[in-house]
This record gives sequence, C-alpha cells and structure tokens, in this order.
Amino acid sequence: MCLGILYDIVTCFSRREPSARAGGGPSYRTWGGETDVIHNRLITWYRMIPDRDTCFAILADHKVDEHIIAHSMSVERVALHIARLHAEQNGDGSLDLSLVSAGALLHDIAKVPAIYAGVKHSDMGADMMRDLGFVEVEPLVRQHVLLDDYTQNGAVTEAELVNYGDKRVTHDRIVTLKERFDDLYIRYGSRSPWAMEHVRQIHVHTLELEKKLFRSLSVRPDDLVDILRDKEEEVIGFHSG
Repeated sequence: MCLGILYDIVTCFSRREPSARAGGGPSYRTWGGETDVIHNRLITWYRMIPDRDTCFAILADHKVDEHIIAHSMSVERVALHIARLHAEQNGDGSLDLSLVSAGALLHDIAKVPAIYAGVKHSDMGADMMRDLGFVEVEPLVRQHVLLDDYTQNGAVTEAELVNYGDKRVTHDRIVTLKERFDDLYIRYGSRSPWAMEHVRQIHVHTLELEKKLFRSLSVRPDDLVDILRDKEEEVIGFHSG
C-alpha cells in the first residue's frame, strides 16, 4: 500500500507538460528537474526489480566472488545489447531492460554456496530472489541454465536473453557459442556420461534459441564478440547512480 501511494506521488510530479520550443512544435519539460530519474528508479522499486546499484550491493552482502561478478557483468552486456537490437531493429519495446540487467547480474549469486549444499545453483539463487522479494527476477535466475520452454514461436523474453547471454561468456570473456560449449564439455561434460549428455542437450537447445534471437536482426551471432570487444557499451542510464 505504501509503495503504491509513493508511486502515485512521484508519477504525478514526473508528469510531463508542453513548453515552447524554438522552431515551432512542442517540447516537454518535467516538473522537478530530475524527476525522470526518480520516476524510473521508483518504477523499478515498485515492481520489486533491484536497480543496478542494488544488485551490486546484494552481491556484496552475499560475498559473491569478484570473478563471478565480472562474469555476470559480461552476461549483462550481451543480454542488454541483444535486447537493444530488438528494440532498434524490430521496434520491440516490450523487453524490460531493468529486468534483463538484474537477472544477468544476479544469475550466479548462489554459484558457490550451492556447490557446498549439493544443490543446483539456479534453484538456490531463485529461492534467494524470492526470499528477498524480487519475484520478477526469480524466474530469470531459475532459468539461466535451462529454460522452461525453448519454443521458436512467440516474442523474445527477458529469461531467454539472460540464458543466452550466459552461454556467450566464458569466465568474463565474451566468446562464440562454440567456444563456450567447447569449454563446458571439458569442465562439466567430462565428469560423467550423464553430464556429457546434459551439456549436449543444453547445447542443442541453445543453438535453437540463438536462431530465434537473431533471425530478425541484421547482425550475426558471432559478430557480438567484436562489437562488444570494441565498444564499451553503456548500461541503463538510470541504473548508474
């Protein structure tokens, strides 16, 4: 209830009204100067999606290793870049960049404790998100290893972007899908025949997901390695407080 009231107040003060613009047509100004930033942060808070600063605070509170954070930041770059490409080239404004960012940054939060507990880190991490109240982030963390559904139909989802982004990063390096799975076959598949088959199935699923994500884009999947290596991409503006 309190969050809802506060949301209404800030929405009111960040409402836009027309003002004069040189050359004719209307431009817009906001009441209160920086209220767009406040408005975006409050929407994120109201929806229980942690902003970028909060994600780093959560990772610090849970003592997540620096190399895992570095990996997660690279996953975020891949996932956000593809999301932006869909917005720019397909006019798809349905993807929530705040959710993509949070899901990517927090997807491996339980990587180490899950090893000691003998459970799946995706499940433990999802439980942690739910316990923290971040119910919209929970399914992205839970599905970052294996998606619930690999359909070729329907719109691209935030969970698909985080899942695929994770398959394009080895340690903190953005690599091709082949390079990533070559590493996964050695590190995980070599443990047992069951593990090898499990990695193989994920590989097949991810190849299908890659087709879905890129079939309407002007870039090829492997182009991301050079694009994101040469371009220090800016993350969501209102997240960098």
